[in-house]
Amino acid sequence: MKNCLIHYPSELISKFSKGNVSGAITGNILVPLIIVFSFNNIIPAAQLYIWFALHVSVFLARIIFRKKISSHLYVYSSLISFSSVLYALFAWMSFTYGDDIYLLLAGMIVASVAAASMISLVSIFHIFVLFVTIQMVGLIVVFLLNGQNIFYLSVLLVVVFLFFILLNGYKQFSILKEEIKLKKQVHDLLDNAGQGFLSFDENLKCQSSYSQECKRIFGIEDIEGLDISNLLFSGNSLNGEIFIDGISRACASEDEDIKEMFLSLLPKEEIIGDKSIKIEYKNLKKNRYMVILSDITNTKGLTSKLENQYQIQKMIVAIASDKNDFIELKDDFEQFTNNISNVSNTNSLTIIRDILRELHTFKGIFAQKEMLHITAYILEVEKKIRNLCAGEDIISTLIKADLHSVFEEDLTIIRSILGDGFLTSPKSINVDIDSIDDIESSLIALKKTLSANEQKNLNNTLTKVQRLKHESLKHMLNPFVSHIKQLSSALEKEIYPLEIKGDEKIKIDSKFKPFIKSLVHLFNNCADHGIEDIETRAMLNKDEVGTIKCSFEIVSNMLIIQISDDGGGIDTKELSLTAINKALKTKEELELMSQEDKCKLIFTDKLSTKEDISMVSGVGIGMGVIKENLEKLDAKYTIENIPQSGVTFTFYIPLNINRDEDISNEKKIENICDNILTQIEVFLKNSLKLEIKSIKQITDVSIDKSYAQIDLYDTFDGNVIMLFSDEIIEFMSSALIPKNFDKTDIAWMSKELPSEVLNTIVGLSLQYFDKSLKDVKMTPPLYLDNTDLTKALKDAKNKFIQEIETSSGKIVYIVFEKEKP
Repeated sequence: MKNCLIHYPSELISKFSKGNVSGAITGNILVPLIIVFSFNNIIPAAQLYIWFALHVSVFLARIIFRKKISSHLYVYSSLISFSSVLYALFAWMSFTYGDDIYLLLAGMIVASVAAASMISLVSIFHIFVLFVTIQMVGLIVVFLLNGQNIFYLSVLLVVVFLFFILLNGYKQFSILKEEIKLKKQVHDLLDNAGQGFLSFDENLKCQSSYSQECKRIFGIEDIEGLDISNLLFSGNSLNGEIFIDGISRACASEDEDIKEMFLSLLPKEEIIGDKSIKIEYKNLKKNRYMVILSDITNTKGLTSKLENQYQIQKMIVAIASDKNDFIELKDDFEQFTNNISNVSNTNSLTIIRDILRELHTFKGIFAQKEMLHITAYILEVEKKIRNLCAGEDIISTLIKADLHSVFEEDLTIIRSILGDGFLTSPKSINVDIDSIDDIESSLIALKKTLSANEQKNLNNTLTKVQRLKHESLKHMLNPFVSHIKQLSSALEKEIYPLEIKGDEKIKIDSKFKPFIKSLVHLFNNCADHGIEDIETRAMLNKDEVGTIKCSFEIVSNMLIIQISDDGGGIDTKELSLTAINKALKTKEELELMSQEDKCKLIFTDKLSTKEDISMVSGVGIGMGVIKENLEKLDAKYTIENIPQSGVTFTFYIPLNINRDEDISNEKKIENICDNILTQIEVFLKNSLKLEIKSIKQITDVSIDKSYAQIDLYDTFDGNVIMLFSDEIIEFMSSALIPKNFDKTDIAWMSKELPSEVLNTIVGLSLQYFDKSLKDVKMTPPLYLDNTDLTKALKDAKNKFIQEIETSSGKIVYIVFEKEKP
């Protein structure tokens, strides 16, 4: 009988609880008081008062335990039974001490009180009938045992009891009928809601009521009594453990908010059979819970399809916006996959390293193009070969990976949308490239038949023809704008759109393309390693949105590309520690290195501070690709690193050098002058903050004052001379010499300053000279008053003179070849 009330509607339980209080007042206080006053002269007072006191005890018990009575029927039944026993006892006392009339009165009182008490059990019909029957039989037995004529009394009792039974039965029937109707309506609603509704208790046992959708989801007809955790998480033991633990904790808590908190932590999605099911949890009180199951299989499939379609659209836009670039990429990758098969038996570490570098670069470029399959596939291949040692195993893994087939899946999608002709049409800029090559070949052949002077004139025409094949540098760099946007989203960082500053008219030879493409690794590093997350930037009082910049210019036939970010800079300590741990550098070697040299360690192969490989970084070979391409171009680079403020990479790339031919002394002088001019411009802009008004080449200069001179020797014998106007010497002195020196020291240092400036500029220029000048050496600088150099300069065979006018004076520099003895 315990807890049987939980099967009844809450409104009936409420009525039952209220009936307990009113029944206690009536049956255990008011009626006993009336009996005490009415039978005071018939029944001994002591017995009567004890009887009344027992009723008061029952009354107090019914009031004190009213909360427990509302949910535990056996408590209520016990108290009602005891009340009935007291009234039966009163009947015995009435019969013993009174006349028959009082006995009849007592019987009527007992019947009325019993019926009134039982009426509160309106929702539990079988219990009501049981109590009334016991009460009626008990009274009749009392009268029979005492030899009384009970015919009329029995008839009266039967009529009264039947009336209450029928009245109660009618009420019970009406309530049950309404309840069944209501339950059917609710059940119909739940069955047609397209969701599974199921309740379970603290023992995880499913209750009897559940919607039709539950049968379909679980594939089981009879769910009642089954373990809900097994139904939901039979294929996922981890989620099953989380569910069981969460429910047990919710049941153990009395606080409803804490229960809701534990329910919110339970698994919200699960695969049941072949269906994706979304799960919601509701607290039904008294440690009963409900789950609402929604089949989202079709929704997830549609979402996945839409995401796939969106990815395809992004890929098509990226490819169609630069057709030539993609066709070249396609041809290069197909050639790359063919080359892998051709070196299947190699164990050369150099070849394998080059292959892995090239593969890593392709991954970065494919990511720019939003390729659907090949980018992620290359990432998986890199993860597989990361821990392989033997070269043959690496090549074997690459061959088995069948990169070409996966790439072909993307090409099939492209052809289906853009047409077959998109990938097969010839690559062109403005005119057919082959036609330009034919013209160039014809000019080169013609050049061989001409005299030296005629060849010199033809060189200008040949150069113009060659430049027809050049491509816009800004056009080459533009894909990195969308790449940075894509990276910021993937890395969940806020980064301003990449701004590329430079003259759109600047065009460069295709030989620079591998280097430009390899810059994808540097941009990856800036976004991944450099730019901090929003929280970190906020703590450092930085703009929450990070900045990555790219600029380029040409200075004296030197292409200068600068890439910077305002992130945390390069952590040289972590970089050095990683280099030691990977046995790439020793502690002693690192102690001898400058901070800039330590920064340059990022271009070392296999050196990555990332532990995990991702689509962005972690392999440790991307930056090495940049360095290798720089070396192929005889280019140099510098790194300006400011911890917590950012880092700037500057690349100096000579434009007019043919690495396969030696150059004449005239060309050597031109190359020396170009590099010196670059360093002069850097010095004037960065160190002196001076505006350059004009740069012009002049044919002669009169040396009538002191000048600074350095001699070059070994692979080139010549002089570098620099003349400074009085205005610019005065400006340099005020800008570079500390003010706390005395006048004598300042005068002496001002006199030596031109020599030191020349020494610094030429020294910095040496590293950028052409390979034919790589062994050239320089003497210490001299500051001379000799004006006889004018004649020697006038007689020089090869010379180059340029005048630079600034906002604070002029500088003239001269490079000329010494006359051979």
